[in-house]
Amino acid sequence: ARDADIAALADGATTASGSAGTAAAVALVAADLVTSAELPAGVTVTAGSLAIEALALVDGPGSTSTITVDAKAGAAGGNVSVAGSVAVAIVDAITTAALAGTATTTGPIEVTATGGLSVAANAIPAADGATGKSVGVGASAAIAVVDDAVTAIITGGVTTTGVLDVTATSTSTVATTARIGAAGGSVAVQFLIGAPELR
Repeated sequence: ARDADIAALADGATTASGSAGTAAAVALVAADLVTSAELPAGVTVTAGSLAIEALALVDGPGSTSTITVDAKAGAAGGNVSVAGSVAVAIVDAITTAALAGTATTTGPIEVTATGGLSVAANAIPAADGATGKSVGVGASAAIAVVDDAVTAIITGGVTTTGVLDVTATSTSTVATTARIGAAGGSVAVQFLIGAPELR
């Protein structure tokens, strides 16, 4: 069973009275989440019923693994201020329920895989972002790449007079937020990237 909650925060801010102020924040999470339940090949089970379940049970069946990545940066003062925030989430989640052996029952056989995943990457400015007397440059990039595979499978032998139920269910959400702020007496430049991907 798995119910993994992961949070990462990068917070960068600076105030400069000289010619330049710079700030950067980078937050990165790379996670491999593996949940498996299996009747292995070569194993024989004779029973009234059989249930093979791969699911999160920490907060109850169907619980969601939550991964949050936050980066925020701000630079103020000086003639030129530059601030950049980057938040990256790379997640591989594999949930597998498998009957690879041999099962004989008089009642039901259930093979169930349930995956729940919520991923958020947020790159935002701290305070007003980049604020310079002459030039302010702000950049934010929020990237989330998620591979969520949920599988319920029978590759072995089954003999039953009951119901055979094979179910795979996945509930996944992926969100990115990139917000920027830049202000300068003469020039303000802003760059923005937001890229969620669920595979």
